[in-house]
Parts: sequence; C-alpha cells; structure tokens
Amino acid sequence: MTPSEAVGNPCINICRMDQNNKSCKGCWRTPIEIGLWDQMNDLQKADLAELLECRRSAKVPQAGAPCAPLLENGLTK
Repeated sequence: MTPSEAVGNPCINICRMDQNNKSCKGCWRTPIEIGLWDQMNDLQKADLAELLECRRSAKVPQAGAPCAPLLENGLTK
C-alpha cells in the first residue's frame, strides 16, 4: 500500500476485545490505535494497515517474520 492511497477505517463493526484486552477481534487494532486513528496521517494509517495484515496472518499457523510494533504512543515514524 502506498501513502497516496486512501486508507479506510479498518473497523468492521465486530467490536470485541480479545481475552487479554490487547486487540479488537474484528479489526485487530489495539485500544490506543483505535483511539488515535482520526489523528493519524495517511502514511501512519498505511503503516498501521500493513501491521494489521501482519497480525491477521500471524494468527494463522505459518512461518514468517514477526510483526513490527508501532511506537509507544501507537503511531509510526
């Protein structure tokens, strides 16, 4: 995904947190990422979209590199 592409909100209206309250079972975002979504610029949203895809694919048993974390405040560079 390139920063010039519009990134839509990943929410799919299945708003349930996992047992550890770390991420939404529907969109795979953390509570911090959900709260900061409207403050993110297009590049940050694109980076998060890639991270969410990594999180989804990591839930399926397969070999692969671990997902890169976001910065402490939930935003990327």
